[in-house]
Amino acid sequence: MSGGAYDYLYGWHPEFHVPADRMDSLKEMADRLRSFGLHDAAEATEKAVRIIHQLEGQLDALDLTLEPLREVWREVEWNDSGDGGDIDGAVKEWRKMGGAP
Repeated sequence: MSGGAYDYLYGWHPEFHVPADRMDSLKEMADRLRSFGLHDAAEATEKAVRIIHQLEGQLDALDLTLEPLREVWREVEWNDSGDGGDIDGAVKEWRKMGGAP
């Protein structure tokens, strides 16, 4: 049963990206709402922009957490797929790199 026992999880990179032009549009919308005197809607739109920035920052932190684990995941996946896998060696290296919480 060769193949991705965990859908090749070790190669997964979480993504969340809002294009710059979309962020610009959100900011322009907030300004336009404010020009209509719709300050509450403008503030809610600006809050959405702040949340997007927070999510992007959290995703960066998540990627830093996942990166050292990828080799461990790969070895487990290979093991469970019948392709070999040195789980102990990968975990030892991960721990040496300071990966353990």
